[in-house]
Amino acid sequence: MLVMATPAYAQFQYLRISATPMASFSLNANPTAPQTLTVFSEWGWLSGDSTVNVCVSMTAPLRGTGTNTDTIPQANVQVNNLSIVSGSTKCGIVNATQIGSGTMSTFLPGNRTDTPSIRISGYSSTLAPDTYTGTITLYVLTF
Repeated sequence: MLVMATPAYAQFQYLRISATPMASFSLNANPTAPQTLTVFSEWGWLSGDSTVNVCVSMTAPLRGTGTNTDTIPQANVQVNNLSIVSGSTKCGIVNATQIGSGTMSTFLPGNRTDTPSIRISGYSSTLAPDTYTGTITLYVLTF
């Protein structure tokens, strides 16, 4: 899975966000063995004290890479044993899942590390053999 970072509603002097390692699952167990991502956020903040929330979401299913049309719905991707499709709005994003929260202080650099556990659960046992790919997007929201 590719992990992308998107700042949301923020006025940063700088923002860096990264996630490692790249998640890769073997579909020989259902659910798959969980993988822990390390999500590191670092920032310089320009205005008053704020709360920072870190969230993840998926907007499309995992898709086969060949001519195969099978998919694994994003609802089958789990973060900390819950579907990544949360059914609520987090970080200003519908169906995002919050993985962390902290406080940012005026004009001071800050950082946080979150370690969500990711796995795939409840996928069809009739999936065609293939490599399935998808994107988990990271969001940072301040308020």
